[in-house]
Amino acid sequence: KHHFQAVLLFANKAADDQSAELFKFLNAKLNEPASWLKVYVRWIPLIFLFTAIGSWFIPSLLILLSVLIIFNLILMQQYHSRILKTDSMIGKMSRILDHFSEAITAVMDQNWNSTMCRQLAEDLKGNGDKKLSEQIKRFSLLISHLTFGLTAVGGILNVVMLWNIRQLFSIENWKKENQEGLKQAFDVLASFEALISLSSLNTNYPEWCFAEINEQENYTLKAKSIGHPLIPSQQRVDNDFLLDNQLKIDIITGSNMAGKSTFLRTLGINTVLALSGAPSCALSMEVSRMLIFTYMRIRDSLNESTSTFKAELDRLQALIKMLDNSGKVYFLIDEMLRGTNSVDKYLGSKAVFEKLIAQHAVGIVATHDLQIAELEQKYPDYIRNYYFDIQMEADEMRFDYKLKEGECKTFNASLLLQRIGIYTENQHRQD
Repeated sequence: KHHFQAVLLFANKAADDQSAELFKFLNAKLNEPASWLKVYVRWIPLIFLFTAIGSWFIPSLLILLSVLIIFNLILMQQYHSRILKTDSMIGKMSRILDHFSEAITAVMDQNWNSTMCRQLAEDLKGNGDKKLSEQIKRFSLLISHLTFGLTAVGGILNVVMLWNIRQLFSIENWKKENQEGLKQAFDVLASFEALISLSSLNTNYPEWCFAEINEQENYTLKAKSIGHPLIPSQQRVDNDFLLDNQLKIDIITGSNMAGKSTFLRTLGINTVLALSGAPSCALSMEVSRMLIFTYMRIRDSLNESTSTFKAELDRLQALIKMLDNSGKVYFLIDEMLRGTNSVDKYLGSKAVFEKLIAQHAVGIVATHDLQIAELEQKYPDYIRNYYFDIQMEADEMRFDYKLKEGECKTFNASLLLQRIGIYTENQHRQD
């Protein structure tokens, strides 16, 4: 694992820009040279050598040697732009490909236990007798030879033996035989990088759990002591959550900074990890196969001339469309329709809830609006209320970040305003 990561670390530092050019080269159409030219390029080194030696004994052969030099220069001029274009695409890939070849060798040399890893390793074998890692090293060597041909010394070799044209033809022959294998190799390496990323969580946090996948008809999302994976364990407050083969929309109310948004992110991130095959930050977890849809941190966009309210409408439309077409979808909504006035917000939110219930949607909505929580009275079989609250101790606020059943009754906005010297009407009356 460490060796594979170290090898790719050096490759990835320079590969981001160059890999795009490499794939552009691999996807480019091949220009097949004329048959006579391939024969001429193959034999010109020997022809030139014998002519040069022969001219020492037979001076008249100097004329043939001059003709060969002029003809070679003409050919090099015709292929010059094509050679430069190829070098601009892949000229800097030689060392990077060596690192990728080493990563492939590391995968191939490992004795894998899982069926998936064995199949991925099998995909790296390549075609023919040579291993794909060896073929990539040869490609790297051909690129180095092409780059060398553009130096001053290479200029002499081009006159004598059409060096760059020889390398260009060799590279294109390699491309014809191995381009699909190279593309597949990059896909396999990407898969191993993803698997290593997932396995690193288990290595670094062995106390996290692997979730069970629930195949029942309705939605299941059960977790004990689930916490946000990015909050250190010393500071993190864990919660339990239970949705057991049900169709429910949960409304979470609470004061500012009480933990509503963090809890939504906690469920979302851990569910995505669980469904990816990674461990989740929980004591135990059980989830259905489902997509996670988030409606959080919706913002306006000056570039797209989009207001906050318009951005929220677009996100709601995307949710409705996904519910129609994507099977099980679990949504996480943080403060719905905050971009409009309070009256429209409540009426709009109520309409959205009714639409979601009609579509048998399942998810969580966090809100400051207590009127939304009253929908539980109208839909007691479908809506559940939860809340995060605060405790007051000598005018000091204490947050326990624990999820509780019911509606929130304590809010802290007026107390926070008071701390900066702004008093509400009720506070003035009390004074």
